[in-house]
Amino acid sequence: MLLAIGCGAHASSLWQINEIYSNADGSVQFIELITASSGQQFVTGQAMTSSQGATTYTLNVTTDLPGDSANKTFLIGTQGFAALNIVAPDYVVPNGFLFTGGGTLNWGGGTDIVSYASLPTDGKLSIDRAGATAINSPTNFAGVTGTIRKMRFDFDGDGKDDILWRNPATGQNYIYFMNGTAVRTEGFLRTVADLNWTIAGVGDFDGNGKADILWRNTSTGQNYIYLMNGTAIAGEGFIRTVADQSWQVAGIGDFDGDGEDDILWRNSTTGENYVYPMNGLSIKPAEGYLRTVADQNWQVVGSGDFDGDGKADILWRNSATGENYIYLMNVTAIVTEGYLRRVADLNWKVGGVADFDGDGKADILWRNSSTGENYLYPMNGTTILGTEGYLRTVADLNWRVAALGDYNGDGKADILWR
Repeated sequence: MLLAIGCGAHASSLWQINEIYSNADGSVQFIELITASSGQQFVTGQAMTSSQGATTYTLNVTTDLPGDSANKTFLIGTQGFAALNIVAPDYVVPNGFLFTGGGTLNWGGGTDIVSYASLPTDGKLSIDRAGATAINSPTNFAGVTGTIRKMRFDFDGDGKDDILWRNPATGQNYIYFMNGTAVRTEGFLRTVADLNWTIAGVGDFDGNGKADILWRNTSTGQNYIYLMNGTAIAGEGFIRTVADQSWQVAGIGDFDGDGEDDILWRNSTTGENYVYPMNGLSIKPAEGYLRTVADQNWQVVGSGDFDGDGKADILWRNSATGENYIYLMNVTAIVTEGYLRRVADLNWKVGGVADFDGDGKADILWRNSSTGENYLYPMNGTTILGTEGYLRTVADLNWRVAALGDYNGDGKADILWR
């Protein structure tokens, strides 16, 4: 339901609510307002209220925006949003200011009112004033625009990636919930004593902003998903059995851009490749093959959104020639593709794919298995940006890159070594 009212001649009436966003636990939220008029900086003395039933939260604006300009937006964000350092909000409200299950926003004492049924809480999508969803794009009065990225390993939905452990002897499983280098809290989840069950991937399969776990049985070919909420298994179930063990999970990513992660398969015998677009425990009808790559020297070495369109792409590396290639994807369709720089020295391995510079596009981390050197390709589609370069050498080869994730919630990927 939508109710939008504009009236009055004072400056607050120039502004309309344009975009609304929340993550799952309400810690990261923003409201973007927009105007088509000039003189828009005069907002002091106005208020934004957020209401659900008898409960109302209020932001009283006590300072104006910093001078008239061509900028046509301003941004209200929670403390958790501000801490991401992606876009600086013009005004800050406490976490949980927005009601995710439906509510009403009132700007300027009734000059603009928007009611909404619910907010997406997948960590990726926002709504406009009419309730339509899109990938979030908050813009502040300075004209800075950013995007809040989904966390691949965020099991509790706090905007920070966590660490999943599995004991290969006992089958015990454990999660560290992270805050930078600190383990904020931790705990066991269900033991899986049958060691034929292996963790094949982690991703948000139901789009609730919390990472889930994909299991594959290396004996039977059964596949099973835990839909997670912290250490609690909120839902679970089998998905289609793939008995042919030549089929292996090659990657997890949101290939169709719907806010729910999908499963990429590769056949190690035939070179066939296949995508399961997921909705929780269901494989959506858009599943299908993509191009066969029969040469098994070509392997999928990473998946990530290299062009920033909100859809996962595929990074290939040839283990014989050192060639590297990217598919920019839309579900099973290769929208565009191309080679990037050849790395003929096969001691260089892809250590992982993640967004290290916070521009909303996945980058490529390399590690040299002989020298311990480490190198970063910041990416824009199939183009390596000029900011590429070495990071600290870790010459002791006992140290391995165990995972990549945003452990401090600043919008930039970090490296976990073990």
